[in-house]
Amino acid sequence: MIAASFIFGLRAGAQGVQTGPVVIQAAQHDVSPPLRDMAPGREVAGETVREMPLRLFHATGPTKNQPDPVLQSTVGTSSSITPGTSFAGLGQGDYGYSDVAAPPDTNGSAGATQYVQWVNLAFAVFDKSTHALLYGPAAGNTL
Repeated sequence: MIAASFIFGLRAGAQGVQTGPVVIQAAQHDVSPPLRDMAPGREVAGETVREMPLRLFHATGPTKNQPDPVLQSTVGTSSSITPGTSFAGLGQGDYGYSDVAAPPDTNGSAGATQYVQWVNLAFAVFDKSTHALLYGPAAGNTL
């Protein structure tokens, strides 16, 4: 009993209480060349691509049969859609791109004149008015 009290007392005394943020200085700052001047990478060096199993979680215990606390209860604002402005992005076989990971995790960002799409390990840049592929598809480690 005395030994256990001594060990737990040491453990509590050894842990300090952090009262503010931990600040870590940057090791280096760099400026990359413009993307248009960089050759698109094709390989994903050192990456092992594997499919992650889909895991389904079911509510059990006290949360079962209770209303969903994050259920949307109102209609959001509508966005303007211009018919005919959609185009094929990176897909299986499109633009010489084949996705090596599943499921695809597609993200995109639209600027004033270009659309950048990132799918798993690769990205591409498209012209919004002509729908032409401007850059890529390139491996994410190009950047």
